[in-house]
Amino acid sequence: MAASNTSPFTELTLCPICFEGFKCPKTLPCLHNFCESCIGSYLASVFEKEKDKVKCVSCPICRADVQKPQDVNTSEEWIKCLPTNHMLVSIVEALTGFQHENICNSCNSENKTESAVYWCADCRKALCELCERKHTYFIQGHKVLNVKQMTDIEPKALSASIKCPRHEGKAIEAYCFDHNAPCCSSCVMITHRKCSRVEEAKNAAEELRKSKEILGLQEDFEIHRKKMGELSDKTAENVKSFKDKVADIHSEITTLRSDINRHLDDIELKAKQELNALEKEHVPEMEATVQMMSGETKRAENDLMMQKASVQFASDEQFLCDIEKMRNESNKIKEIWEQNRTKINYKKLIFEMNDELKSLKNVQTFMHVNLTEDKMVMESDPVDLLQAEPVKVSQFDIDVNCSDITGCVMVDDKRVLLATYSLNRVDMYRIDGTYLSCLNLGNEVWGVDVIDKDTGAATLCPVGKVVLFSIDDKNLTLIKTLSFSGVYGMNSYRGKIYVGCTDKIIVLDKNGSLMEEVAQPSRGRIRHLTVADDKIVYTNCNVVQCITLRGEHVFQFSSKDLTYPEGISTDCDNNIYVIGQSSRNIFQLNPQGKFHRVLLQNLPKGSINSLFFCRLTNRLVFNTGKGIHVYEMRMKK
Repeated sequence: MAASNTSPFTELTLCPICFEGFKCPKTLPCLHNFCESCIGSYLASVFEKEKDKVKCVSCPICRADVQKPQDVNTSEEWIKCLPTNHMLVSIVEALTGFQHENICNSCNSENKTESAVYWCADCRKALCELCERKHTYFIQGHKVLNVKQMTDIEPKALSASIKCPRHEGKAIEAYCFDHNAPCCSSCVMITHRKCSRVEEAKNAAEELRKSKEILGLQEDFEIHRKKMGELSDKTAENVKSFKDKVADIHSEITTLRSDINRHLDDIELKAKQELNALEKEHVPEMEATVQMMSGETKRAENDLMMQKASVQFASDEQFLCDIEKMRNESNKIKEIWEQNRTKINYKKLIFEMNDELKSLKNVQTFMHVNLTEDKMVMESDPVDLLQAEPVKVSQFDIDVNCSDITGCVMVDDKRVLLATYSLNRVDMYRIDGTYLSCLNLGNEVWGVDVIDKDTGAATLCPVGKVVLFSIDDKNLTLIKTLSFSGVYGMNSYRGKIYVGCTDKIIVLDKNGSLMEEVAQPSRGRIRHLTVADDKIVYTNCNVVQCITLRGEHVFQFSSKDLTYPEGISTDCDNNIYVIGQSSRNIFQLNPQGKFHRVLLQNLPKGSINSLFFCRLTNRLVFNTGKGIHVYEMRMKK
């Protein structure tokens, strides 16, 4: 039952105050978690300092205000009002292995020693035979397990049962899809009796864990995290440049002052005081903004990890109860980002030397410093991709005696993976052309894509193989090889891998297990494909085809000016990009498959096969022979 200590969720099990594994984790309204004793000590220190004047406290992580509940007068009373995060308890037990006392907790509290025979998942206490009987008699509905059987039980089953908030003592047993609400048997009979779809909790949780909405929430949290991080970094950069400029001006003032007579001491001091006053007035506000946005970034990171952890580790009931929180939290973070994006301005100092310094008799001030505020320029600002222009970011030639690049994908904004067909491998480069690593696969590699930041996949078309491999900062490592006949183009979309074959498209989960098959009406090799908005768009012969996820025809596009279309990709607005091998150009189509414009033309000579659009960065990467080109879609200034 114990998991690897290197799990990506391990950080979730550590209290941010004591940096040890959570002990009875308590959750604040901002969704940050702390050990009961740690947050208790924090609250106690606030009460000790402010006595009976405590109205709210700041979260130790994000500094968000936490209002004191009514009728609470002590830190001990406040602690009792904070909810226990049962999902975190499940995660800790799943990652570290379930631990229970060998002696009865109840007897031990009375200085008696009895062997533990049972474990109450709700009370989180070990019980002997006698105490278990008393416990069951007085407390109905708790989940009590025999400790001898617990080693064979899934961690989810060890979680405390979740009770219905509307019907005391009733456990969550079902989920209403009409109202997106977990419910108990009483809820089903009273509130949801006329609803069209109410499912058993286990079945509903299984369906929702794999749903597009949950996968979409993960993408939303990732986007929120990146946007918050970018805004925080930009503001921190502004603080540094502001301080650096202050330092530069100080230096200029000092240098100038050394060449001026002693009678200018007064105006020198006045100028420095003016400058320092500006710094004192504006820098604290800017630093506070950095701290706030850093906190919101950590919050988005925490929400992302919590959401992923909930999908993987939470019990069905816990998961269902957390879904609405996830939705609300995603919307809340987005709202916070939008509010701060328009509110935060970029402040800078402009230093202008006073011409009157040339005539010392007329000098009244040492300098002019103007404070200007401009809107932050963010890479993540919304871009109208049908109007934006491609701007070259990078271009480099790969250092191999081969021009057969049949696939490319960006791992992040700094690295790119290439499917090097005739060399039988996947290569990883920085976008500045620095070679990082390769994965030799023994057969011709056709397609390559990134499933998540740590995992990639590739197709070996001659032998009908799909390979999964891990990605770290500088290395690629083979994970597994899977056999599927006739494989060619591929694309990863929301945790699923879509692979084009001769007469169908197969859909795999992120572990490579076959989920479904989609018939393609046109038949023939699907050399390249992309998936977006529940549609599959692919190149086949001399046309671009689009079908639904059920294989139904949506549209077909061809043009005399787009010959031998190869690489294909879609942006975040579902616009389509197709590269023509013979026409040496890139077409941009709208989501309905209508021609919009020729984005790039007269591409350099060389075999043209691959194209990829990175949705998070609005960057387009493609190859012409051994040349790798990276463009970014930007609005005209």
